[in-house]
Amino acid sequence: MSGNCLISVILPLKLEWEPYYSVDAETASQLGVGSRVELLFAGRRYIGTVSGFPSEENLPSGTKTMKINGIESVSPLPKVSGKEILLWRAVASYYMCTVGEVYKAAYPGMRTQKEEKAVISKRRKKEEGPGGTISKAPELSEDQERAYNEIREAFNAGKPVLLNGVTGAGKTEIYIKLALEALGYGAIGGGAIESGATESGAIESRAIGNGAIGGVAEPGSHSSVLYLVPEIALSRQLEERLKRYFGDKLLCFHSGITTAAKEKVCDKLRQSDGWIVLGTRSAVFLPFRKLGLVIVDEEHDRSYKQDSPAPRYNGRDTAALLASIHSCNILTGSATPSFESIYNCSTGRFTQVCLDRRYHGPSDTTTVIIDTVRERKRNGMVGSISRELIALIKKTVSEGGQVMVLRGRKAYATAIQCSLCGHILKCPRCNVSLTYSKSGGRLVCNHCGYSAHWSDHIPHPGPEGGTCNGLLTTLGAGTEKIEEEIASIFPELRVDRLDSEVSAGPARLKEVLRKFSAGETDILVGTQMLTKGFDFENLRLVAVLGADSLLGQQDFRADEKAVQLLEQFRGRCARRGQKGIFAIQTAQPDHPVYKMLVSGEPQLQKSTLMQERKDFDYPPYTRIINLLFKDRNLVRITRLSSKLSLMLRSEGIFPGKGVQVSAAFAPVVDKVNDEYLRTIRVTLPRDSFLHSNKEKLKNVLDSFCKEEKYAGNIAADVDPA
Repeated sequence: MSGNCLISVILPLKLEWEPYYSVDAETASQLGVGSRVELLFAGRRYIGTVSGFPSEENLPSGTKTMKINGIESVSPLPKVSGKEILLWRAVASYYMCTVGEVYKAAYPGMRTQKEEKAVISKRRKKEEGPGGTISKAPELSEDQERAYNEIREAFNAGKPVLLNGVTGAGKTEIYIKLALEALGYGAIGGGAIESGATESGAIESRAIGNGAIGGVAEPGSHSSVLYLVPEIALSRQLEERLKRYFGDKLLCFHSGITTAAKEKVCDKLRQSDGWIVLGTRSAVFLPFRKLGLVIVDEEHDRSYKQDSPAPRYNGRDTAALLASIHSCNILTGSATPSFESIYNCSTGRFTQVCLDRRYHGPSDTTTVIIDTVRERKRNGMVGSISRELIALIKKTVSEGGQVMVLRGRKAYATAIQCSLCGHILKCPRCNVSLTYSKSGGRLVCNHCGYSAHWSDHIPHPGPEGGTCNGLLTTLGAGTEKIEEEIASIFPELRVDRLDSEVSAGPARLKEVLRKFSAGETDILVGTQMLTKGFDFENLRLVAVLGADSLLGQQDFRADEKAVQLLEQFRGRCARRGQKGIFAIQTAQPDHPVYKMLVSGEPQLQKSTLMQERKDFDYPPYTRIINLLFKDRNLVRITRLSSKLSLMLRSEGIFPGKGVQVSAAFAPVVDKVNDEYLRTIRVTLPRDSFLHSNKEKLKNVLDSFCKEEKYAGNIAADVDPA
């Protein structure tokens, strides 16, 4: 080691420590925190990020006697900034994962491997920064101007803001004006957000005002802006709108663009400021130099939460951590805010700014509840569509309006059953029913991706252990079948479909949206992506089929999600001061969620739903961490999940009081891709012991996995969506 220096390195792996490597003095002089190095770890080649320069005296005792290897080379890849590493550590700490797992999410393997070629072939030419001109800020209505001024006042007082605006109120114009100012065109004062805990939208941060609002920015003071949206489909529609104001200063970042396009975005952000980035949740990990504003649109949307793999982060909450690190303001917006955001406003952590009226005048949308049980009894159904809804569609189209029909399930049929023995065909790798895609002619598993060729006769287990080859029939109706039924009922109308099968191709998605926007489609059938902030001038009728599927879920958030989705969908209709109809087909017409919609209740916090959360110790009044087990051995997963649950329920194991630990239970889908699943739910009080309780939980979990040789089989999901 004589004459050599030590570096600690973050690798894109699940490691509880940061490995040490040796470099000579000359090489060390070229490195800094954030430098990229190529090295071997466990016989495999990786590109790591230098995280520190420890001295030999400060090494852990066990490390001093170990042989410390040297690196292979210094990578030509750009440095990772200190702010990026700070964000990685904050995300790893909160979401109970490793820094390496966050690094892997921020710099995916495919991107890292291809980046090096780009460095050698392209990056010798430095990117003039944003060029071109910026358009004048949009003119605001009286209501928008009031909300805009309230937001600026809150920012100047150092507070994060929730913009609670009804659909069609014009939140986007406010976002644009604030973004223009943050870019340096009439700059707003900064608010530094003190770092704090974040959980499921409960951004426990406190902003500190540090500048005046208004005025023109000094040369060179341009910051960048991050504008988050939950879905790619929404970002593509919004992109065209933002380009009119920001021109070539607008960058887009989401999974729908190529690796080369992603690398170009990263290059531009590393080399200069003054960009506005429109992106989905992964954009929070981009290498921003200086952020002036973070906008999180549709903050309630569950698409911001990553379910797997680690880090199982919420993009909305991670955006708050990012704003904290960059000492900038954060603005979240929604027509149907999450309960966590509502709670934060009630406690003063956030400032709530309301936009209660639509930009083009008040909404005149009538909500119609159609009782499908009653309709079936009097022969009032044509397949999945009630005659009452058929009449509404006819009237709407005859008057020149357009129609959207929402069905929460894609494919043609949601299940396949044998007409002879009654067997429901299931995925051979998952404990879940197969769906039928008629256009593809295949049976498909929506969990693991398994597919098989469709036939009317597919051998399957019989009732007495043998094999049955009975005639197969379809059950349920997905978007593909609904599209077919509507086209059959209205052969003279133009019907199209929008779901994940359609949106998988960017060109096809763009064409579907273009045609509907241009009035070339009369009826658009689709899944929940129809509710995502689209603005169609001539949409007069929106209808929901099978609405009860939104309610019958084993999820304490089911009613909240249903109200949000249905309210968002209703908001797509009659957005230009015209009359509209919101029709819901349901077998439960008296359900409280539907009554809430009919009554026009303006805010969720006035409902009984929030009180129910408090009564039953659910978020936002508590925190939840799910411990997720996966194992191919059913006996082992049952034994070990029960053992850990009992251990965590031992008296005095947690520093604070009131921690609740459930027995291990099987989720609704208890087997996916040949792995059995079990869950333990840990509920933590919303008190000063949160951090220490989480640390204790992580320590117990790490020790358990080590003692039982069960590493890799348990994951922590903090603030599950």
